[in-house]
Amino acid sequence: MMKNLKLKNIIAGVFSFLLAISLTIFLLEYFSDYKTSKTIHLNAPVITKKSIIINTPVEKVWKVFSDVDN
Repeated sequence: MMKNLKLKNIIAGVFSFLLAISLTIFLLEYFSDYKTSKTIHLNAPVITKKSIIINTPVEKVWKVFSDVDN
């Protein structure tokens, strides 16, 4: 009987802890003033752009890019 009570207390404690963590994360996200953007922020301290040159005919590149299954 005592083991059963200890197990229930442990489960209740773990559940309470997880609930508190979940509530904290929700509140931090809900009240956050961070706004996402779909464009580049031109005033950002760092902006990165990458490009590559592929030395092969465009048909071959298209064949590779369009063959999604392979």
